[in-house]
Amino acid sequence: MDATIIAAPSSTKNAEGQRDPEMHQTNKGEQRHFGMKAHIGVDADSGLVHTVTTTAANEADVQQIADLLHGKEEHVYADSGYRGAPARVDRDDLQWHIAARPSDIAKLPEGRAKTRVRKEEHRKASVRAKVEHPFRVIKRQFGLVKVRFRGLQKNTAHLLTLFALDGTSSIDGDDGGGASACSVRAPKTAQIAPIDHTRTTLDDSARSQHANCDGFTLNQTFQVDTMKDSKKITRRRHSAELKAQVLSECAQPGTSVASVAMSYGINANIVHKWRRLAGAVPLPVASFVPVALPMPSGPAPVEIAWNCAEVQQA
Repeated sequence: MDATIIAAPSSTKNAEGQRDPEMHQTNKGEQRHFGMKAHIGVDADSGLVHTVTTTAANEADVQQIADLLHGKEEHVYADSGYRGAPARVDRDDLQWHIAARPSDIAKLPEGRAKTRVRKEEHRKASVRAKVEHPFRVIKRQFGLVKVRFRGLQKNTAHLLTLFALDGTSSIDGDDGGGASACSVRAPKTAQIAPIDHTRTTLDDSARSQHANCDGFTLNQTFQVDTMKDSKKITRRRHSAELKAQVLSECAQPGTSVASVAMSYGINANIVHKWRRLAGAVPLPVASFVPVALPMPSGPAPVEIAWNCAEVQQA
């Protein structure tokens, strides 16, 4: 058994000029929270939610203990917020495992007695941890950190759907595509108008969820994809024929590996890796080739003849 606070908008910028009257404020630690509480009962073996109740945030957790029991329990695990729960339930066949307050354990003197108490509390916490998993899914995976609607009626119906969906994803289906179902009981005190949900079949491997209570029926089919099925391969795979064709074009003399890779839409580094793995001979590096150039054409040379005798007389 456990409860979690779901925040609600505290703004008064609406037609009524006030906050949701069905939501209330409460203290948790040194912080104040405004919203509602979701109380759940979880099976210790399977981790499935079997009962959901909703109240305002200021209601104590222990006040919902009677509504969270389905009647077939033998052991009940809860945190220190449920102290005094045995007095609120008229049943003598239950074994209660209520966690002690950390402050009470800290007051015990050091020794074997305190060590035994710590081991016993650790054993209780290991079983009680099952109740925290649905809260993580609801708040982190489904993103329900704040209510979506106004009032407890719609938000209760919303929570029933989400907890039923969480129960679907928690069940390991068989390989034959069989249907698996889990039930979530709505609170007896919740006054929910009759709702007729149309049953929608997604495929043969879809799994059914049923949430039933007085005057309310939720019958919805959800499709659950396991992580193995939903994992997509984002890395490109190239066939052997394509690799051979690319390598043959790169082997042509005077061919640029980068231009060939670009024509096929492949990274040039991948093509270079293919060439290394294939043991291709590196492309020859172009060397300088001597070229005989013709003599430049220009005006004919001018010959000047000097008369030595005339030069001496001058």
